[in-house]
Formats: sequence, C-alpha cells, structure tokens
Amino acid sequence: MLKLTEIIRVDIAMYLRALKRAQVATMLLWKIPLVMFLLLFAFPFVANLMSNFGIVGGFVLGFVFAALITLLLPCLEAGVRAEKTGLEIIRRRFFFLFPAVLTVTFIFFIINELLNRALPVSAMNLRILLGAALTLLFNPVLESIYLATEDGINSLRHSLHFMRENWPEWLVPHLIIVAPLIWHDQLLFKVQFIQGNPITYLEVLLLDYAYLGADLNLVLRLLYSVLLCFLFFGFLVFRGALFKALDGSTRRKRIFQDRMGN
Repeated sequence: MLKLTEIIRVDIAMYLRALKRAQVATMLLWKIPLVMFLLLFAFPFVANLMSNFGIVGGFVLGFVFAALITLLLPCLEAGVRAEKTGLEIIRRRFFFLFPAVLTVTFIFFIINELLNRALPVSAMNLRILLGAALTLLFNPVLESIYLATEDGINSLRHSLHFMRENWPEWLVPHLIIVAPLIWHDQLLFKVQFIQGNPITYLEVLLLDYAYLGADLNLVLRLLYSVLLCFLFFGFLVFRGALFKALDGSTRRKRIFQDRMGN
C-alpha cells in the first residue's frame, strides 16, 4: 500500500518540474504573452460589437474565440517541450487542431443552450452545480486535444478518463489559482459555473484576474496586465507539463520512477 507522505512528496516534485518548464517556456516564448496582452484589451471591444448582431454575432464571436484558442495551442505545445516555434508551425498545427477545438466549443454551446431551456430560473443552484460538474470533469480538454488525441469527440472521452485517474493531482493547483477569485467574490467566475464550459473557464480566469486590477491607475494597470499575461501563459504551460506527466501514468509508477531516480 502506498504511503500518503510518499505520494505527496512525489507530487510536489512533479509540480516543481512543471513550474520549471513553465518558467523556461515563458522566457523562451516571451512574445506570446505580449500578444495575449493586446488581445486582452481588444477582445472585449470585439465582443461588444458582435453583441449588436444577436445570435449571428454570437456564432461569429464563438468562431473567433475558437480560432484564437487554436492559435495558442501550438505555442503551448512548444512551451511544454521547451522549444521555440514559428509561424509556419503555428499555421500547420492550426489547420490540424482547429476542427477539434471548434467541435468541443460547439458541443458545450449546445449543452449550455439545452440546460438553459430545460431548467427554470428557480433551479439556478442546480444549474450552477451542473455547470461546475462539466467544468471539472472536462477541465483538461484542451490539453487532451493538443497533447493526446487531436480530435474533438475523443478529447472529451480522454478528459473524462484522465480526471477519473488523476483528479486530486490535477485539481490541487487549480484550487490555489481560483482561491483569490472566490475570496474576492468575482462575478464572472460564478457565471462560468453556470456556463459549464472548460475552455471558457480559462478565459474567465484571465479576465477575472484582470478585473482585480481595475482600481489601479493607468500605468499600474498596464503593468499589471502585462505581468498577468506572462503569468497566465506560464500557468497554461504548467497545465500542459502537468498533463503530460500524469497522462498514462499511475501513482505507483511515479513513485517507482522517483525511487529509481528518473
């Protein structure tokens, strides 16, 4: 029987390796967080513009959001491998991964619409509970797409299997990340649990942390936003490195490898 202290020790070592990889990747791919910084300011204006076009604008916005997420995935893949990337690699991987991201985005959009129509406003607590369950159960769906299956439907299955085997190791760092948002009672984070989309969950994390700096003056807010984008990119690489370490592994195997010095 595995000892709890040994499991914790091996998991902490795994987290530290993932953090190290995130640090290296952020320094190596420093241009990507700067692009994210520009998008952080541009996307709300685009969203506001598209809201004037009703459901058509919503579909266009979802398409644009899926495209932006897909453009980020080859950069995260390079970060997990501690390699540089280029426009040709990003372009090639984009056309390969975009159908999977679009499929997953559309599936959760349909699920959200069905839940909105099926549950009355009075059942909001149940709606939040179902949304939270979807967000948690399929949380590593993006990592499943760009590091495992490269397919929309199969990435959902892979995410479920991954969470069934590794949910404690995966959720502990996320609880640390979301704790300040819960403490500050951020509104968007609550709305995320109503939507139940594990992809927009990441967008909401970034936006909610951005709103925490809303009371700063202009210069400090800009500096805060730039720093936030670097930290957020590092967090996404950390997720990828952690996913790669956990996927297809077991606690017993990780402890054995640690004892053997691997």
